Amino acid sequence: MWRQCRAHGWVGPEATAHRLRGEVAAMRTLLEFGHVRLNPLDSYGDTPLSLAASGGHLGAVEFLLGLDEIQINPLEPGRVSPFWRAVAGGHEAVVRLLLSLPSLQTNRCHSRWAEWPCASPLHAAAGVGHVETVRVILASKNADVNFCLQNHPCDTPLHVAIVMGSEEAVRVLLEDGRADVDRPNKQRITALEVAVEVGHKGIVRMLRLRNGRRVGVNTRGGLGDSERQTPG
Repeated sequence: MWRQCRAHGWVGPEATAHRLRGEVAAMRTLLEFGHVRLNPLDSYGDTPLSLAASGGHLGAVEFLLGLDEIQINPLEPGRVSPFWRAVAGGHEAVVRLLLSLPSLQTNRCHSRWAEWPCASPLHAAAGVGHVETVRVILASKNADVNFCLQNHPCDTPLHVAIVMGSEEAVRVLLEDGRADVDRPNKQRITALEVAVEVGHKGIVRMLRLRNGRRVGVNTRGGLGDSERQTPG
């Protein structure tokens, strides 16, 4: 074990197990032994902090954040961050802790999530329906509620929540008040029009109550232009 840790930092199987279980005492022992790299990447591109955050191991995250050389934000563009991992896992306590760090890049994208390239943490939380995590992120002053995905449609977190059918996440985004309901993506499709196209009736009702509009569907399966702005 020690030979592996000395030669490869945290990448040995024993060290990986300690990270996944969040064993702070074991990590402290490894650090006391010395010659341990704090930010190595495993085969999936995760650091020890990312793994601890992904597993929701608050104690391990707190311990690692106390180390001077720990990297909170990845250096490589598009690589998944510890914050993104915590958000995707719905680990509210870890999300709150990381959000308290002034240097955290709150809107940093993951290069690939589901069918969306460059998804922000709020996109992920809204898309998978982690409602409480969405609330925690929205409470942050740095959260960009209308962050545009860097893909062709340029979907916002509200668009993504609707496509994924996360009705409660849609409700929370609407209650927050900052989500631009009328903002179209690059295909000129608004949140309400997306909800109609994918057939989420509960979300359609919420959005119609929010902006007082009706949206029709034309015979080609698309949106009826004549009905988009009809008062409801």
